[in-house]
Amino acid sequence: MSSLGPCANQIEFVIDGTLLAPSNPRAIKKDTWIHSRYISNLIISGADTHDGQGKVSWPLNDCHKNPSCPKLASPNTDWLKFRFCSNINISKTHIGTGDDCIGILSGTTNMDISNVNCGPGHGISVGSLGKNKEEKNVNGLIVRDIVFNGTSDGIGIKTWESSASKILVSNFVYENIQMINVGNPINMDQKETAHVQIQDLKLKNIYGTSTNKVAVNLQCSKSFPCKKVELIDINLEHKGVEAGPSTAVNKEKKETKEHYRSILRLVKEQTQHESGWNEASNKVKSISSQIDLLDVIIKAENFDFVAELEKLTAEHIDWPKLRESWMDD
Repeated sequence: MSSLGPCANQIEFVIDGTLLAPSNPRAIKKDTWIHSRYISNLIISGADTHDGQGKVSWPLNDCHKNPSCPKLASPNTDWLKFRFCSNINISKTHIGTGDDCIGILSGTTNMDISNVNCGPGHGISVGSLGKNKEEKNVNGLIVRDIVFNGTSDGIGIKTWESSASKILVSNFVYENIQMINVGNPINMDQKETAHVQIQDLKLKNIYGTSTNKVAVNLQCSKSFPCKKVELIDINLEHKGVEAGPSTAVNKEKKETKEHYRSILRLVKEQTQHESGWNEASNKVKSISSQIDLLDVIIKAENFDFVAELEKLTAEHIDWPKLRESWMDD
């Protein structure tokens, strides 16, 4: 089934029952099963099941040993993929697939994803972005009230190295997300020379278990460093084979100081009154212990933590006492 926009009015697909792919994938003559392009105000609803019959199809794929293997109809098993779409609302659905549960590509704007269970699969992914010159910005994504269960990834942004286009990825909110034995719960992995700017990104109340020790991977581009990134109430426990607690990785320390300033802004909120410094100290230590940022802040090159804090907070704070409290651990 194919639909091609632009369309003047709102479009809604109502599918009830089971949409079953042919047991022989070669019976499908196109690369995609359901294909919509350039659609705004799209609604997909119904008490339905989409069954691609992957257990039947994939045994026919012997490309790993047969270089002359025939191309299957659906070599990519992303369940939903969006490109150049706007005003998309996805809610109350359960997705199990062999690739991304939801893939968000170039030109997608104003998208709301809520009450989705994803697993098995590769999570909810933005990208990869920046491969082609004609690509456009991705703006206005809300992902909320989601459960990832046994997926290889949770939430992520992927970009191409030495990108062919300059793209802005902005105004993203990920909130109230549970990870159940997820390989890479938070994975924003940019290549050093990517020309994709990530800004205005909020991650709030993300909790659960990670099978990998690195539960939070934030690696921003050197060429276009991240801006205005907030991490609030991140609580991910390591449940994998490797010993030790979960950790965060942020290799571009100099270029991603917005991560540190997000913590400083939280401190500012707590230090408006003379009695607020102790509460601020505890809050900073709580956040930092969860995502391993305090050690990064103190050791970051050319970054004066106390000086930055003094710029943001009231002058009457007992700075030596506050700093000593933070470094007790």
